[in-house]
Amino acid sequence: MTFDQNPWFRMSLRRGALVVAAMTIIISLARVAFISTAINWNVNVTPVENGNLRVNVTPVMRKMGGLMSTEANINVLTVYIIMAIQLILNVLNIIFGAMLVHGVRKERPWFIRAYLIFSVVFLTLSLATLLLSLCLGIKMSIEVVVYEVILHFLYLYFIIVVYFVYVDLRDGLLAALNGEKKDEED
Repeated sequence: MTFDQNPWFRMSLRRGALVVAAMTIIISLARVAFISTAINWNVNVTPVENGNLRVNVTPVMRKMGGLMSTEANINVLTVYIIMAIQLILNVLNIIFGAMLVHGVRKERPWFIRAYLIFSVVFLTLSLATLLLSLCLGIKMSIEVVVYEVILHFLYLYFIIVVYFVYVDLRDGLLAALNGEKKDEED
């Protein structure tokens, strides 16, 4: 497969990687905005006995299918830690998405490799926080869970596309270097 061919869609791999980078940045910006909104003014906390706090979710958050669909007695610190981890991961995802744009446009495979490594870590930690949220009893609407699962499969597809771009670019650079070495020997 060459850098100009993509068997899944009728566009070049380079353009596909740029679309992946744009989608990654847009999705992460939306998630940062949603998490920031949830942290700032959609969660009301009132103390109850046994060191736990009651987390009340506003009707706006319920309509959006937000953090929880009903009131729950959980440790609010756990909720904030999970949300903070997601917030940090998404901000880093924006940065690595920008690195992917730079790596594809300037044909720098090490930027693409950095994106790939972070993407695998991001996907793993994001799935872990989702599963942790569900295991801890943080109630989510079925729409949010389905959205998260679809988003993770889409992100896995993004990783595969970018990997093909990385392999193609790396092989092309290696072939170019080997060609230069043969010219020097002659």
